[in-house]
Amino acid sequence: MDRSQEVERAIERYTATLEAMAELPSEADVAGSPRRWNRLANELQRQRLILSQTSSGQQAISALMGDPRPVVRVWAAGHALFWDGARGRSVLEALRDDPHVGVYSVDAKYTLIEFDKGRLDPRWEPPTRR
Repeated sequence: MDRSQEVERAIERYTATLEAMAELPSEADVAGSPRRWNRLANELQRQRLILSQTSSGQQAISALMGDPRPVVRVWAAGHALFWDGARGRSVLEALRDDPHVGVYSVDAKYTLIEFDKGRLDPRWEPPTRR
C-alpha cells in the first residue's frame, strides 16, 4: 500500500470511528460502556497518528471541525490544535461555552486547559490491539 492509499484508508477509518462515537445513543452510554468508548478513542488516535503526518490528512481532520455533531467537533478540534491552532481553539471555545452540548462542553474545556499547559501529547500511542 502506498502512502496516499494509507492516508485515504486512515481518513475513512478516522471518520468512521467518529461516526461510531457520535452514534452512541446518549452520554450515559459512554459511562455505561467505557471499554467500547476506549476502543473507539484508541482507534481514533491510531488513525490520527497517520493523518497528522500529511497535509491531506490534517485537512481531512480539520474539515470535521464543521460537523454538526458535538462529539465529532470536539475530537477533530482537539487533534487539529497542533496544526490549525486558531480554528481548533475557536471550535473548542464555542463548545465549552455552549450549554446545549452536555459533556462535550466539559471535554472542550479540559482539552484547552491541558493543551495550554503543554500536557497534550500528539505522539501518544494507544495500547496494541489484542
